[in-house]
Amino acid sequence: MGKRPPWLVSDDGAQGATAVRDGMRHDVPAVPVRAVDTTAAGDCFNAGFVHGLLAGRKLPACLAAAAACGAAAATGPGSSAAPRAEDLDRGQHPSS
Repeated sequence: MGKRPPWLVSDDGAQGATAVRDGMRHDVPAVPVRAVDTTAAGDCFNAGFVHGLLAGRKLPACLAAAAACGAAAATGPGSSAAPRAEDLDRGQHPSS
């Protein structure tokens, strides 16, 4: 049997999201929104997570940003409502 990966990140949509790193589990609730179009919401979730990592944020903050980005993306057609990087840097996203 192979080694376990050091990371696990799961976007569970309306059930929230989970991340596991070094045996520590973090869960965040879903950000309630009225979904218009879920196109690319998962991609926006991933972008929010990676943005947080690159900014040096701790795992729970990265996961919260990811959930907020995915939720925001679903509120406009074709993810047009997704936050921009500068909005994330100022902490302006739906979970703020």
